[in-house]
Amino acid sequence: MACGTIENLSDGLSCPLCHHIFKDPVTLQSCGHNFCHTCLQRQQKSGVREGQDKTCPVCKKICPAHLCIPNITMSDLVGRIKENREDIRQMLKASQDFSDQLACSLCCERFRDPVSLQTCGHSFCHECLQKKARSTNQGGTLCPTCNQACPKKSYVHDHVLGSLVKRINRPGNRDQEQGREEGQEQKLVHECDKHKERISLFCLYDQTLCCLVCRDSFQHEQHKFLPLAEASDLIKVVVYVNVQKQLMLMNKVTNMSDDQEERMTEHKTNKVQVSEHITKEFEKLHKFLEDAKSDQLQQLDVTYDPLLKKMEENKETLRKKQKLLETNLEECQKKLVDSDIGALQDIREFLSQHCKTGQIEENLTVIKEKPETGLFKGPFQYYTWKRMLSVLQPAAAPLVLDPQTANWDVLLSKDLTSLSYRQNIFTLFSERRSLHFHVALTTECFSDGRHYFEVDVDGKKEWIVGLAKDTVERKRDAIIDDIYCSIFRNSHGELFISDSVVVSVACVTLKRVGMYLDYTGGQVSFYNAEKMTHLHSLSANFTGELCPYIGTSGLEEVPIKIVHLRL
Repeated sequence: MACGTIENLSDGLSCPLCHHIFKDPVTLQSCGHNFCHTCLQRQQKSGVREGQDKTCPVCKKICPAHLCIPNITMSDLVGRIKENREDIRQMLKASQDFSDQLACSLCCERFRDPVSLQTCGHSFCHECLQKKARSTNQGGTLCPTCNQACPKKSYVHDHVLGSLVKRINRPGNRDQEQGREEGQEQKLVHECDKHKERISLFCLYDQTLCCLVCRDSFQHEQHKFLPLAEASDLIKVVVYVNVQKQLMLMNKVTNMSDDQEERMTEHKTNKVQVSEHITKEFEKLHKFLEDAKSDQLQQLDVTYDPLLKKMEENKETLRKKQKLLETNLEECQKKLVDSDIGALQDIREFLSQHCKTGQIEENLTVIKEKPETGLFKGPFQYYTWKRMLSVLQPAAAPLVLDPQTANWDVLLSKDLTSLSYRQNIFTLFSERRSLHFHVALTTECFSDGRHYFEVDVDGKKEWIVGLAKDTVERKRDAIIDDIYCSIFRNSHGELFISDSVVVSVACVTLKRVGMYLDYTGGQVSFYNAEKMTHLHSLSANFTGELCPYIGTSGLEEVPIKIVHLRL
């Protein structure tokens, strides 16, 4: 900006109630004072008793709250103050934009005694409005900008805008002005190290201090120069914008750090709950299972501790970045109050070190990883039975299939533990029979407790294993809406959960699938039963009875079989 520092702009655009830059500025019609819209409403609501007239917070002149108008010119100036600027060349253009905003649209010069129309909020010089505004049939005037009709003399003097113009129009040579105020005291003259001439210019291209001889040298050929006062204003605008940006970024980092703390607390709580669950399960196996319990607790630490450590490191990184932002903010604030020469000296290094936040913004994230509950909240006693052949709880359920629920085109074995595809096997009608899927439900259904069963899928190209509500629709494809299942399709090499979530593309080696139901806990988990490795888990609030079922495709006759485990 040609004259006037960024401090002066901020002071001129500050609300007298909150002392911050205006937000949605409005002008009181009775006195012309400006406030943030929200600040004015809050002040008049809290400071006036019922039945009393509302007054201006500055001059105490009576002014009802509804007699205030938006100040468009002030809103545009505030918007431009808050715009981000990346370098000095952009700020040079921005200074012209600020100057344009302080110009009357009628005389194209800076405002003189500015007034704002009450109906639309546009601002003009008082004299220009009286000379050039067009009259209406009712004796009023038309706004020269938007042509909106305004009652005669329906304008208000804008004190804040007038004060801001006075700040901008003050004498440009601030060194001389300061000298006059201090009684023409002797000032320190800075000389060019190369030419020993008085430094009076700033090169925008090299961002260095220069003398008149430097300006005419080959080193600065075709470079753009500014007087020190103007260059200082532009540099302080750059620093001011970066201060605002770093304040916003510091708030962001602080909030993310708090969020990370909450996530860590949640994971620590979950770890304690899972640890208690594991301990309770293994206590039932008595002394000879202590080694197995220790192995599972170690696996829990291996799973959670790296995640918690990663979260702790990320939290520490966020704290360091927050501290760096605080340091940069402190240095930038010092730069704002520095002298012209002090503000411009070593400016390249200063901007590079304190006014670039790109590296600080890198890798700003809150770690939200969460281990699968099925890794630890599963049939632990069954895991141990694989190695120790001891008592299990839950024991593998000895399920059998219900012929009345079997599809027309499936063949059940004599012991009712397996099925395979055969066309038109059943001829008797049954209300419980599934018509659209090659499946059969078991005779036993579950409405509480914990249960586990395994299904042999060795050699199968396509199969279905899952749970269905006892009230599931059997006559149409809507059965998918009321089931919890895993569907394997060898043609795609994919394992799906409820026909939607892809679990793995490497499941072609599955020979036996385990399914675990914790009805009370609302958990369904699937496992590779050969190695007891977790595949996937589902969570839901179960109601009514859940019936296990198995199914096949209509393209193969290889049977799928429920496994009856015996000790």
